[in-house]
Amino acid sequence: MAAAEKNIISKARASYASYTADDPAYLDDLEEDFAASANAWRTYRDTYCQAEPLVQGMSRNEQDALSTACKMSITRSRIEQLEQLAKSIP
Repeated sequence: MAAAEKNIISKARASYASYTADDPAYLDDLEEDFAASANAWRTYRDTYCQAEPLVQGMSRNEQDALSTACKMSITRSRIEQLEQLAKSIP
């Protein structure tokens, strides 16, 4: 997932470099905001995947394995979202 995130930042920096003529902080703000959203997403994923097995009535003994499977599934979906976002950058 980190590679997909880096690709987005790299493409954005290349495509939107001219924006800094009018707004010098544009790319730095974009990168900071994107990093904050990525961190928030990871927190959501980890917390959700810890709760999901318990919500489904699974035992705590099963929680770790099920949480790991949940994280893998949600992360795959997120990578697909990030790849689509990267494709939308001109």
